[in-house]
Amino acid sequence: MLGVVMIRRSQYLPEEEVLSCAGFVARVYRKIRSDRARCSWLQAGLSLLVIPSVFAQPGQAVDDELLDDGTMLSQLLMDGGKLSDPDVTSMESTLCDSKPDYRVRVMLVGHYSNCRLASEHRDQLAKQLCFFIEHAPSSGVFYYPEFEFVDFSRNGREKYKRARELWQAAIDKDPGNNKILRNAARFSRSMDPPYAMNMLERVCEFDPKSRDACIELASLCELYATRSTDSRKHELLTRAKNAYQQGLRAYPTRSDFADIF
Repeated sequence: MLGVVMIRRSQYLPEEEVLSCAGFVARVYRKIRSDRARCSWLQAGLSLLVIPSVFAQPGQAVDDELLDDGTMLSQLLMDGGKLSDPDVTSMESTLCDSKPDYRVRVMLVGHYSNCRLASEHRDQLAKQLCFFIEHAPSSGVFYYPEFEFVDFSRNGREKYKRARELWQAAIDKDPGNNKILRNAARFSRSMDPPYAMNMLERVCEFDPKSRDACIELASLCELYATRSTDSRKHELLTRAKNAYQQGLRAYPTRSDFADIF
């Protein structure tokens, strides 16, 4: 439906780009499905993305490496969605702040995001997401839609405020880390679009050839332009066009984007 070209070429792509493509497609699909947004350039833009069948060789992942192993992360999130309540209680009892237990935590995120309508599940999900922000802010987990914060309740906005403080601490500790900036943007894009746009613009400024970040920024600006007043809409569409043109300069051989804007 999204017009994505599926090519088995993982051996030719950097792992960061592979994960970026996979997570971006998942997030865009969910946005289009839920918001019925029309991103006119998106069908052409997504044809750039190359999704491999594997992200890492089997058996490589230990706890730290797991966080950038796309195949393992996808499987753990799916398995987490199938957990029973007794399973969740048992897994929660094994956790402690001094031990990452990333496998267990990823599965719990899969479980809680699968039933996030219940307030107690939203609280537990926020707790796990904050753990990953604090302990693994540059990891590949934030490429997945389960790690995007979406809770517009009053309590949810308070939890988001705490999460944003953790992101800011991570950014202050490593201000030139584009992975952290992009992850903060992905995490915040529903709750705080202006913040997400600013993070992506910083990535594009630090790395003008970051084509994927430019595409994400253009997507986000155009998406929210559809919900804005005329004056705000013009500003957002201008930012989207600028981001798109920067991405095109970073990847000039793609002539099929010429008439998008």
